[in-house]
Amino acid sequence: MPALNAAVEALNQLKKGDIVEVKAMKTPPSGVILVSKALCWCFNVQPKKVAAPDGKGKVDDYWDPSKKFIWGDPRLLERLLEYDKDNIPESTVAKLAPLEHDPEFEPDAIKKGSVAACGICKWVRAMIVYDQVAKMVGPKKEQLRQAEETL
Repeated sequence: MPALNAAVEALNQLKKGDIVEVKAMKTPPSGVILVSKALCWCFNVQPKKVAAPDGKGKVDDYWDPSKKFIWGDPRLLERLLEYDKDNIPESTVAKLAPLEHDPEFEPDAIKKGSVAACGICKWVRAMIVYDQVAKMVGPKKEQLRQAEETL
């Protein structure tokens, strides 16, 4: 699958310094925050509730938890490469799916803020596509297997 291969290649080109650079950001660009949010969804990292900018209520903040549990993880690249893409929970897929058509979640746009976030954005997009393809191909493979058994 070309998208998956390109995403793995993008991850393989990242250096530890690229990841450390993201973790050190005090106020990251919106694209980096979006990638961080997507990673939190993938790895089930819960957001921190913070006061809303307008002061009315609370909103989910993914930046602080992602700095600690995602960007601070020395095995992050390993975890991404070993991610169980064949068993992505439906709840995670539902959260990630809208990102596929979000113009702010384009690797080229995100690259301006961070090389690491750009590579990981490609990976997230590849997981979305992989899940869609797997859901289409999976039943067809099962039908083929059953047809071959009856021959």
